[in-house]
Order: sequence, then C-alpha cells, then structure tokens
Amino acid sequence: MSDIKNRISILWVMTMLGITIHTCFDLLPLFFGGSVAMENSTGTVPAYMGIMMATISYTIPFIGMLFWLYGKKRCHLVTSFIIAIFLSILHILHMGELFTGASITQFFIMPLNAAVAILLVFDLWKVQKSMK
Repeated sequence: MSDIKNRISILWVMTMLGITIHTCFDLLPLFFGGSVAMENSTGTVPAYMGIMMATISYTIPFIGMLFWLYGKKRCHLVTSFIIAIFLSILHILHMGELFTGASITQFFIMPLNAAVAILLVFDLWKVQKSMK
C-alpha cells in the first residue's frame, strides 16, 4: 500500500506541476518580444477568468491531494477520485487545442499532462476497489 500511496502523491504533484509548465510554455513568446495578449484585449484579466484559472489549476488539484494525503475515510478517497476524473476530462478536452493552432511546445506537454491525469485516476480506482 505504501508504494501506491507514494505513487499517487507524486502523480498529484506532477498534475499541478504539469499545469504550471503548460502555462509557462504559453508565456514563452514574451521572452522573444512577442505578445500573448488576446485579440481585442483591454489588458485587464476579467475577474471570472482569474478565479476560474486559480480554481482549476491550483485549488481543485490541491484539495484532491489533501483529501488523498490526510483523508481517513472512504469518502475522502472518493472525493479525490472524482476530482482526478474531472481533471482528466479537462486535460483530454484541452488537448483538442492541439489541432486548432496551439503552439508547437504544447504538443510535448499536453499529452503528458493527460497521461499523468489518467494514471492518477487508475491508481485511485485501484485503491478505492481494494477498500470495499
């Protein structure tokens, strides 16, 4: 059980790190004098977008990891599992951008992020099955 517990913890960290690296790759044009601003942008991030990005990229994975690390009941594991499924779906859907003009750097990180998220779901499923 210790092996899978460590592996799941590492997968949670990799999930959060992968989201961060994905964002960094999107910002690479700034280092070469390019722009990352959206067309017709006012230069101000709408509050809903900031809240959504903070929630999806940090808060939700962080809660999933905390439930996994500190949860003592099966409901905590199920919550972590549901969050992992949600993030897997988001990663898989987000990969659709690879076919609509995403940066070439995203071809390396997006499939890896999706694979890590899927592995996380499978490992959490194994643990949940063994707890029944």
